Amino acid sequence: MKRPSESGSIDNRSTESSSPPGSASRRVEIEPWDIINSTNDLIFVHDWEGQILEVNRASCEVLGYTQDELLRLRLEDIDTPEHAADIPNRMNEIKRKRHHVFESSHRRKDGASIPVEVSAKLLTYNDKEFVIGIARDMTDRKNAARLLADSEWRFRSAFESSFLGTALVSPQGYFIDVNSAFCSMLGFSKTELVGLHFETVTFPADVELSREILRELVEGKIQDAQFEKRYQHKNGSHVWTEVSVALTRDSGGNPGYFIAQIHNINERKLVEAEKSQIHAQLIHSAKLASIGTLAAGVAHEINNPLTIIQGNIEFLRDYLSQMESPGQALQLLEKQEKGVRRIATIVNGLRTYARPDTDYIASVDLHKIIGDTVSLVGNIYLKSGIDLKFEMKSSYPFVKGSVGKIQQITMNLLSNAKDAIEKTETGGMIRIETEDASDSVILRVSDNGCGIELRFMEKVFDAFYTTKPPGKGTGLGLSIVQSLVESMNAKIELDSQPGLGTTFTLKFQRASKMDAQADRTKASLDQSVRGRALVVDDETSIREILRGYLEELGLEVLEAEDGMTALELVSTHTFEYVVTDIKMPKMGGDKLLLAIKSLKSPSPKLIVITGGILSEYTREQREAIRSCANGFLNKPFSREALHKVITLPLEK
Repeated sequence: MKRPSESGSIDNRSTESSSPPGSASRRVEIEPWDIINSTNDLIFVHDWEGQILEVNRASCEVLGYTQDELLRLRLEDIDTPEHAADIPNRMNEIKRKRHHVFESSHRRKDGASIPVEVSAKLLTYNDKEFVIGIARDMTDRKNAARLLADSEWRFRSAFESSFLGTALVSPQGYFIDVNSAFCSMLGFSKTELVGLHFETVTFPADVELSREILRELVEGKIQDAQFEKRYQHKNGSHVWTEVSVALTRDSGGNPGYFIAQIHNINERKLVEAEKSQIHAQLIHSAKLASIGTLAAGVAHEINNPLTIIQGNIEFLRDYLSQMESPGQALQLLEKQEKGVRRIATIVNGLRTYARPDTDYIASVDLHKIIGDTVSLVGNIYLKSGIDLKFEMKSSYPFVKGSVGKIQQITMNLLSNAKDAIEKTETGGMIRIETEDASDSVILRVSDNGCGIELRFMEKVFDAFYTTKPPGKGTGLGLSIVQSLVESMNAKIELDSQPGLGTTFTLKFQRASKMDAQADRTKASLDQSVRGRALVVDDETSIREILRGYLEELGLEVLEAEDGMTALELVSTHTFEYVVTDIKMPKMGGDKLLLAIKSLKSPSPKLIVITGGILSEYTREQREAIRSCANGFLNKPFSREALHKVITLPLEK
């Protein structure tokens, strides 16, 4: 076989083109081996024994040999050992197929190896068979493949080990792949999720938002998106998540798949909800505080005219009683007095509800507290179609507690009962009853409302837990009730049946008779007194009412419209009794009490009357009342109440 350098052709054929006539002007004379030497591929010609017969320039340059050096080598000399062992098999394949493509690895003169892809073909020349092999350097391709494999490995590692849920989703919305974090988040296995449409596990209210975002990604309106959505857990609960999603595209710009990272934010949402609830409760508490202040002020302003009306009714009754036939007039007067008492009960209820809460525990009358509460809200519930019944079965209703706390507990329980009844279509009834136990007094609040399911009962006292619809409740009512009950060393129990109703049972510690004695002391109205009384109030009509009541007892009465005037009278006269208001111009009643105590020894019996509540006064005012006053009356008061305070022994 002649070398190309001698003949210009492997098979020694003429280089004349076989182009059709007329094309000679376009023919270019090029030596075939010049073309072979211009390629970057390695070209070898060898016989069946593997002896190299011819090579091109690229073979020399890539392998680092001269042409003469290569022509003295065999195939096993330029193949790496592991591939050289496979040469016989490759020769057989070439003989059998006449063409064979395979991967191998050539060894450079310096010992470095080069991965190649070889296309070997059988050629015949002068009745002899040769093999021409074209080897393409695969270094760049192998490196690219290795980099791609490394990249895929890193992606897979990050995909599987990420604490964030990760999902690959087709443009049609089906899960292509999901990681274990996402599976754990939703309670499904990977097998269950792959192939499932994302809407199947999306909270229904969030489906449309997800659709819109994916649609904008496909249309190219946005490149990526971050949003909050809820998924449906396998157990039926919902999981709040923060989703970051982007769309991959192929080289032609066509959608490939969505890749989404899903962060579980359930705990954050719970904290946000709690903060929101607390904020709402603080606003609500602030409103209640302002309402309480308003109620206390209104009570004070209403109680003064009520005192006047009450006093005049009693005087008018005395006057009518002296007439021969006052029957109808007395009946009308009785109705008017009932109206006054009703107003007074409501105002006093508001005044009690407005009282700031304290930890002070005393002997309190449970029947009176519940009665005042029922009087306050009874008509409201009646107009809502709810019958409110109060049965006082306890023979001794004095318990250790706080008036304000017990009233707040009762109001909360009544409110819950009202909400439960409104969920039913039948008429509602709330029953409040007391009864005696061995060392306690039982308060029971029952309703015939919708009841509470067993699975919810253990959670109803948890803060922020509510079965009411959004906007209906804060989830703090029963939590506050339990806290108030425990602060008085009392106990609360719950019993409920769905569809039948709910009963709350509270057990209060019974107060000893000694503790309650002061609340039960009776005084005889027939007892007469002697001496002089000073009436101090800035309202003329109230002074007139007080004068009339006290003169009935046989007392001489002087009046003063403020504390300063009263102090001048006390310094020049002797008084057995001083009846004074607290809030007055020039000098208030509290300063008057202290001044009298310092001037007179022994001092007269000092009695305080007020239309407000003790807790709305300053600390100095409260201390003056506690240390100096021998009696205390809330406006409006009756003749009987004033007479009782006047005739009681001097001890406070």
